[in-house]
Amino acid sequence: VLYLARRMKTYAVRTLDLPNKGLVLENANNAIGVYFMNQNNLDSALYYYLQAYTYGISVEENEKLPDICINVADVYTRKGDCVNGISYYRKALAISDALKLDDAIKFPIYFGLGQAYFMGLRNFELSDEYFKKAEHLYNDRSIGEKFVFCNNRGNYYYYKEEYANALPWFLKAMRLVEPIKSDYHINYCNANLGDIYLHLNKLDSAEYCLDKSYRYFEFSEDKTILFYIATVRAELALKKGDVKFAKYILSKHPEFKSIEPEILGIRYKTLQRYYVQTADFRKAFD
Repeated sequence: VLYLARRMKTYAVRTLDLPNKGLVLENANNAIGVYFMNQNNLDSALYYYLQAYTYGISVEENEKLPDICINVADVYTRKGDCVNGISYYRKALAISDALKLDDAIKFPIYFGLGQAYFMGLRNFELSDEYFKKAEHLYNDRSIGEKFVFCNNRGNYYYYKEEYANALPWFLKAMRLVEPIKSDYHINYCNANLGDIYLHLNKLDSAEYCLDKSYRYFEFSEDKTILFYIATVRAELALKKGDVKFAKYILSKHPEFKSIEPEILGIRYKTLQRYYVQTADFRKAFD
């Protein structure tokens, strides 16, 4: 896909009289952005999504533009820049209204706004309002969209520290992907479920889910989720009094440059508890 998208882009740039040139360049840059997003290379993804947006606004009656805005917003939100994230979700909403597009496009916009408000601003009241708007459109959406919604809704309750309310949403996400045997998404759910079971003091269930997800992702290129799973496994080890394993798993998966702020925050809380438990209070304070 990356190879073909780059060929499309090169051809479009060189061909001065190409019909629908802006649309071709929009699609090519968006495809490259999707590639980098799937590699968790957020800076590169944002660069190409913004390129896609720049070409997209030059195309009249462009029904693809709200999707581009959503992609830009998603990256900003994951990078922790929720102000810009919210701005682009609102652009997507305004453009879809101006073009009189079907309400279906509003589903990812609403739950994207829901995510941005609780992740970046901890405005749970406004976040809940947008999640409820998205929920009204839930039934007719694809499995992929439903999965992302359920996962985000679960995260809403997770960051609100209402773990018993988060659990049904992560289980619902699991039920969506089990019938289609999507191993990636099943083990993604296992990681989240392991974290929730840990907070609910169901340590055996937590260990079962975390071990399964870690084995699946151990040799993958998805460094972010592996960093997260390692952090939760360390937290579980600390709860069980196994400081030695906590130290091992944390050192095996150290912090890296492009880690998302929310995931990094979880790691810092675990490191704080680790250093308290090992009586290294200066590092715990740091």
